[in-house]
Amino acid sequence: MKKLSLLQKKLIKILKILRLSIISSVYCLFYYKGSLNDKLVAVESRNGAELAGNVLRIMQELSKPEYGGFRFILSIKKDKKQYARSLIKHLKIKNVLIVKANSLLSLCFMSKAKYLINDSTYKRSYVKKKGQIYINTWHGTPLKHMGRDNDKEIYSMGNVARNLLQSDYILFPNKYMMNIMIKAYSLENLYKGTFLLEGYPRNSILFESNDALRETLGLKEKQVIAYMPTWRGTLRKISLDKQKEKLGEYFNELDNMLSDNQIMYIKTHPLMNAKDCFSGYKHIANFPDGFEPYEILSAADILITDYSSVLYDFAVTGRKIILFAYDLEEYMESRGTYVPLSSLPFPITKTVDGLIDEINSPKNYNDSEFLRTYCPYEKKDAARRICRHVFLGEKVCEEEKSPLNGKNCILLYGGGLTKNGLTSAFLNMLCHLDKEEYNYVVSFRESALKKKPDRATIIPKEFSIIPISSDINCTVSELLAEFGLGSLGKQSKKLFNLQKRLYEREISRHFGDTQFSDVIQFCGYEQYVIEMFRYFKCNRIIYVHSDMISEIKERKNQKLPVLHNAYKNYDTVAIVSKELFEPTFKISQRQDNIVVAPNFQDPDGIANKSKLNISFESDTNCITSSPSGIEGILNSSGIKFISIGRFSREKGHERLIAAFERFHDSNKDAKLIIIGGHGNLFVKTLRLVKASPAFKDITIIRSIMNPMPILKRCDAFVLSSYYEGFPVVLFEAAVLGLPAFGTDVRGIRGFVNEFGGCLYENSVEGILRGMNDFAQGRIKPMKIDFAKYNNEAMRVYKSLLSTSKQKLEKQKI
Repeated sequence: MKKLSLLQKKLIKILKILRLSIISSVYCLFYYKGSLNDKLVAVESRNGAELAGNVLRIMQELSKPEYGGFRFILSIKKDKKQYARSLIKHLKIKNVLIVKANSLLSLCFMSKAKYLINDSTYKRSYVKKKGQIYINTWHGTPLKHMGRDNDKEIYSMGNVARNLLQSDYILFPNKYMMNIMIKAYSLENLYKGTFLLEGYPRNSILFESNDALRETLGLKEKQVIAYMPTWRGTLRKISLDKQKEKLGEYFNELDNMLSDNQIMYIKTHPLMNAKDCFSGYKHIANFPDGFEPYEILSAADILITDYSSVLYDFAVTGRKIILFAYDLEEYMESRGTYVPLSSLPFPITKTVDGLIDEINSPKNYNDSEFLRTYCPYEKKDAARRICRHVFLGEKVCEEEKSPLNGKNCILLYGGGLTKNGLTSAFLNMLCHLDKEEYNYVVSFRESALKKKPDRATIIPKEFSIIPISSDINCTVSELLAEFGLGSLGKQSKKLFNLQKRLYEREISRHFGDTQFSDVIQFCGYEQYVIEMFRYFKCNRIIYVHSDMISEIKERKNQKLPVLHNAYKNYDTVAIVSKELFEPTFKISQRQDNIVVAPNFQDPDGIANKSKLNISFESDTNCITSSPSGIEGILNSSGIKFISIGRFSREKGHERLIAAFERFHDSNKDAKLIIIGGHGNLFVKTLRLVKASPAFKDITIIRSIMNPMPILKRCDAFVLSSYYEGFPVVLFEAAVLGLPAFGTDVRGIRGFVNEFGGCLYENSVEGILRGMNDFAQGRIKPMKIDFAKYNNEAMRVYKSLLSTSKQKLEKQKI
């Protein structure tokens, strides 16, 4: 049954890929062959969840005769179509074709539209077509942390970043918002479009008289209160149902406390989808149907909100705003805001009693400074000004460009940022790079971090981030080309042309028109990224951290044809040790682009980490027989050997355990600690330990961010691998003064011999001999000139870059 289940999963995956490829094939017919219609405007609001705000008001303006008869394609969710139709009719907007959001039909129409207008983001498969003009109005001045500034959002910010990078115009109603968005979504030194500093079109209704609307709704003699809370989707402790339940409790209390001459209209965030949950109250109702939300807001005497950007909009009315922040502490801990709520002029309350008091009290605060800061461009005719600026070419809006410092931009790909030596090497590299000389952008795949989003927080703040927001999006013919080139090893010009077309489109999809001088595929794994980086039109570098011939044979995690094409076509193949030349050359059959590029090391960082307390994360497993846990093992007597490396076959943990068992026969107080990441042999390793006669003295730890405090307190480091590239942990052991020995395998031989380490036969016997030699005092710590080592690493690194003025000096191999 298990095999059948795996087959079923594989079949489902294949069918899903085929389905997406068929959709992409149809879309690409329009993308490559179809011409743009200069009078067609594709519009979407809030990912198709509604029709409102800036997008709606721009549609209303563009439907006037003076613009020459634009037609609109509105992408909206199926259950919102009827609402959209009634709103379009209500506002007398003509020539609108409504299509289902994210459907093939919507994509095809988008590929024909000259203009694209969105207040959020298009789906991850969308790629802007050459000649299109994309106007992103966004959906509000941010109070809460966003993008790079929100740790929980960093891993998933790629779709927003790529949408903004592809935009020709981004609308900002104030410079405060502009500066935040530039930093939060890595636009600085990358974005080549135009910022429009202009009021929000949706706010035009707030400048108009609301008498007629109040009379229509029977509100002439009533105090109208609008309640518009923000989206709390990132508050993981509170489910959507719990949020609805909590609001329901508050509404029950409020309904009993409001008077008959008061009415509270509520509109929750579109993503909450809670309209049907709040009904049956005497003084509380949902926003009336048939009206755009800001029409109802314009009729309000009071706005109640919390952390929503609506407060910046409603402030232009001069009417009272109340912040009902019932979960203030939790929200700040989980999400945070750019300015403290207490710095805003509006009253804050956390209770229903306090809210009622504020509702029944007149406005008693001065918001003039707030208006100067956040609403300097708000005007009744904002929609008209924007449309005349963009569509008629009249320069009536204030324009600004993103800051560009003139430095070259370098894109770095570090892999999935898992807890392993490769990530350590990448972080070491980042800490040595000169951020004053170049603009650096770090990328990773969103899908790789989905289960562990906090991994993205290890990237230093001074680096920009643009995650790859989705996996490959190819046509059927491109999929077949990928299979032929990558799996079958075909060498066909036609297949390469299809692959080139695919990855040039993918580069545009993920990075817009961003120009990089160099791209560095540092991790050296992942077919999709290896292939994509190969097609950048700039200097391309790929690192090799391991014997890839052995990787293919033992782990089957690479494809020989993929590596052959990569190593043959990248400008530089950077091998991290001399011993990797032979297998790398064997793959590519090209040696003029192979360079020995030592990994950077961070001795100060290693030393500082070793001084910290031992700390386990939520996903750490520590299996030990000591009642006192790892501290009990480290405080015990006897020799303590340690090995650090992922739980996979090439690390040789099985024979390490076998060698330790024999050593333990005559050294009963000896201990062995094995630390690894999430390898596929973790369970098998546990079984070996449990069956071992020395099991009481073997400790297994899986997944720990900082193993340095444990490494420092051990006596010797053992490397039991069958093959290696360059294990960073050997350097870490040297920094901490730990004697180290390993098996005599390619990848570490040169390093160990150069710095006075010890190598032993590549076998159980060899590992045992190393343990015995250490016990007899024959193995000493390696002596490394750390400054000299890193200076050489930096010299080589700089020589690889496109801007290097020095002659490329390849290491003698």
